[in-house]
Amino acid sequence: MIGQQDLSYSLRLAVRSPLFTLVVVLTLALGIGATTSIFTVVDAALLRPVPYPDPERIVVVLGARPERGPERISLAPADFLALRAYNRSFSQLGAFVPGGSVDLVEGGEPVQLQRHLVSAGVLEALGVHAVAGRLFQADDYRQGHAAILSHRLWRNRFAGDARVVGRELLLGGERTRVLGVLPADFRIPGGDPDVILPLTFKPADSTDRSSAYLGGIGRLRRGVSLAQARADLGNLAHDLAQRFPATNRGLEMSLVPLPESFGMQARTALWAIFGAVAFVLLMTCVNVSNLHLMRSLAREHELGIRAALGATTSRLVRQLLTENLLLALAGGALGLLLARLALRLMPDPRGVYLPSSLGVGLGARAFGFTVLVTLASAVISGLLPAWRASSLRRPISGERGGTAGPRHERLQRGLVALEMGVAFMLLLGSGLLIRSFVAILDQDLGFDPGQVLTFDVSLPASRYGEPQSSQQFYRDLVRKLEDLPQVEAVGAAKEIPPEEPWTFHPGIEGEEVPKSVSVGWQLIIPGYFEALRTTLLAGQPLTDRDRSGSRRVALLNQRAVRTILGSGAAVGRRLRFNGEYFDVVGVVEDQRDPGGEAVPVVYFAYFQTRVPADLMRSMSFVVRSRASPRVVAGLVRSAVRSLDRSLPISRLTSMEERLSMAAPLVRSRFNALLMAVFAGLALLLAAVGIYGVISYSVRQRTREIGVRMALGARRADLVSMVLRRGLAVALLGVGCGALGSAALARVLASLLFGTGSADPLTFVAISIILFAVAALACYVPARRASRLDPAVALRAQ
Repeated sequence: MIGQQDLSYSLRLAVRSPLFTLVVVLTLALGIGATTSIFTVVDAALLRPVPYPDPERIVVVLGARPERGPERISLAPADFLALRAYNRSFSQLGAFVPGGSVDLVEGGEPVQLQRHLVSAGVLEALGVHAVAGRLFQADDYRQGHAAILSHRLWRNRFAGDARVVGRELLLGGERTRVLGVLPADFRIPGGDPDVILPLTFKPADSTDRSSAYLGGIGRLRRGVSLAQARADLGNLAHDLAQRFPATNRGLEMSLVPLPESFGMQARTALWAIFGAVAFVLLMTCVNVSNLHLMRSLAREHELGIRAALGATTSRLVRQLLTENLLLALAGGALGLLLARLALRLMPDPRGVYLPSSLGVGLGARAFGFTVLVTLASAVISGLLPAWRASSLRRPISGERGGTAGPRHERLQRGLVALEMGVAFMLLLGSGLLIRSFVAILDQDLGFDPGQVLTFDVSLPASRYGEPQSSQQFYRDLVRKLEDLPQVEAVGAAKEIPPEEPWTFHPGIEGEEVPKSVSVGWQLIIPGYFEALRTTLLAGQPLTDRDRSGSRRVALLNQRAVRTILGSGAAVGRRLRFNGEYFDVVGVVEDQRDPGGEAVPVVYFAYFQTRVPADLMRSMSFVVRSRASPRVVAGLVRSAVRSLDRSLPISRLTSMEERLSMAAPLVRSRFNALLMAVFAGLALLLAAVGIYGVISYSVRQRTREIGVRMALGARRADLVSMVLRRGLAVALLGVGCGALGSAALARVLASLLFGTGSADPLTFVAISIILFAVAALACYVPARRASRLDPAVALRAQ
């Protein structure tokens, strides 16, 4: 137990040594503050309990095709309905459709909302309760025209007015009754919806195995383990593969615990970043431990006398640990303030690794974590000084540094070598992530995003229910946009980068395409490739003449040609889509998302291709102009409103801004920035550590240096001697860091793009930087040693 005498003496000692106290407190605050700030992000994304009862029994049901990789895929309606009929493992089971949008034309300016569709069983499986109104009931799924608002939309759009419950809003052009409001902490896989709408299955869905767009959510029955449920679904998947080999061969059903589903993409990156900041904290403790070791040498005479007068080893150790704890508590308190500041300055993790409805903050969990880290830091940084104190059983002689022999120096240098090794690992990780980020920025996307304005339009079914009405609206809109001043080209597509297209299994006339092959499909309005300046490599483009009643045509990108036809020629072949054949008339350059690989895509003419009407009502436009996209934006908005004043426009922004929000680019930027900051801190701490050890070594050898100088040693020789000692420590640290970097590189491999985890250029550059910093840190005390007066040095004790 810490006594009042120990605490009082520690306070007096801290006041008598203000510089030492300030350095230790600031060093600890830096490490603790950085660690706490990252913990809040990791906690929110990966560790925070899912806000539902018995969350360990809630699972997400997805598909998987192991031969294509570990990624989970959506389920087809027929497969989910088969699962629901076969169900033996779940007390509640439902399906949801993530993503999608719906227009809201009440309560302010028309806006486009993000929506999820949920079937019966989803909200019941989650165990969620409405904070206002009620949730869906059986009649709501049958009748439709019902909605549940997110807490965010309720607060922002309707000022938290409970009277919105029961009102009918114009959602997607249809009068829809608001039944209730979701709680603020509501979370569901696949996004962060503004509104939830009921999902109802049609009779045709029981045979639809070609369109995979569903996810399942279920709650395990009491007594059913996750392993049992997985085995049960494995039997079902095997049975479906036997009955429907054309679509289900190789298809497995995967169960993912709900908490894991929220952090699937964030897990590796966030744990890597948290590991980096934990290493920074370790370096902080090592530096503080070295500082305490140096001070304990200055106090050896005092401690030795106390030991000779009867102070027990435990008494001396307790005193030193009390001093450490006092400084650590001050560092922890300051670290909390620095963590709050860091959370304001760091990139916002929402939209990167967190849904926009979840923020990060210093709550009770972060405070508890800080207390634990502070206590751990006090113990770790105080162990070595306390261990040295335990060996003091007699007064120290009057000779300065009587016990500061080679063993002590080896200990200090070993600690600094550890710091250098950790710094090398973090610098290498940061260098790899930065090179990956630069590679994404320099990537050839297959189109030119400059001077391109983009926007999305989703036509309501109430006014544009028939495909002909949607097609006429888009014809009129294209004409109006082409007539705008400064506009060079106008086009549109079902999805534009960085969105991914829907997929289908293609058929080629006269050939058998393996069932495992799937490619994306796009509906485009002529002018799309011209607006993005994507090169036509062979054949002819789609034109305004490709309309209903004319020859059905399609374009393939390069990747689709290789995927479907191998090395064969594409132009002149006939491709089957949606039960109809299309003549392949051309091949275009691959388009890529930032940080992504090219995917096979087939492009069809919007005005001659028959797909479900709801898929034809939503299009994304690209407008290339000679003026800035911001200048053209107002004209585009006016053009749309001249055709339909109540129609909302969403994501009216430049293509460059749209691409800057691409998930791989945003995550790469977030990872690289944080790792660079922590690597910089590690480098600073390593430099301070090696400077402190070399400075102390020079002070300990003042008399030796005086003798060397009296015997004729040149100043350059003294500088070289000190530099050799410091750089030897740096070399040892780099060697240790190189060994540890092999494991780090394997962890980071999945986060890299365009660069390998064993990049020799980064390795060499980091080694040079580390040695340069070490040399600079050693040069200052070396230069000071070379300028000592020999007479003064010889008199030093």
